[in-house]
Amino acid sequence: MKRSSQFIMLPRDLLESDAWRGLGINARRFLDFLMIEHLRHGGKHNGYLLAPQRQLYDFGIGAHFVTAAIEEVERAGLVTCERGTGKRPSYYGLTWIPPGNPPVVVPAVSTKNACYSAGTRPVAPAKRQARSPNSIPAKQQAPYRNLYQGGAVVSEVEGKGTGVELGQRVGSGLSDRPSSGKPNGRAAP
Repeated sequence: MKRSSQFIMLPRDLLESDAWRGLGINARRFLDFLMIEHLRHGGKHNGYLLAPQRQLYDFGIGAHFVTAAIEEVERAGLVTCERGTGKRPSYYGLTWIPPGNPPVVVPAVSTKNACYSAGTRPVAPAKRQARSPNSIPAKQQAPYRNLYQGGAVVSEVEGKGTGVELGQRVGSGLSDRPSSGKPNGRAAP
């Protein structure tokens, strides 16, 4: 063991507590993962630790057990969690270690300026692109009712119909002959 190796203090009260001793294997693995993550950041970012799902799978927590493990350590009071919404990540903190400073985030290169510098127009937001049905390609437009119902529109809710009396059956356009079993309706020669 090197003289400059990192460590995390585990107080005796913590190790003797029922919360610590009653943890399941996956909850213990989750705590181990968070402690290692804390050490990777030099012990400075407690409360801002990330635990991506894929890394937890690789660490040995099964895909079906990740959520239960996180809930178990939260109920035991060993971890705090600030849930992320949408694409924002959840941040975790070990409760027996003092909170740390938030990590310094270096801003990414702005894609807006990159579009203009390349001489291209920025893409219009989705709200502006799909304002009218004419902007949708013909294959994606819904066919009109009169095209697939033979011009007859029946409204049973209002009790009104156009060209068809209530209770009258609208023909399907198919013949009453038995099918030959072929997709095009022709019998084999």
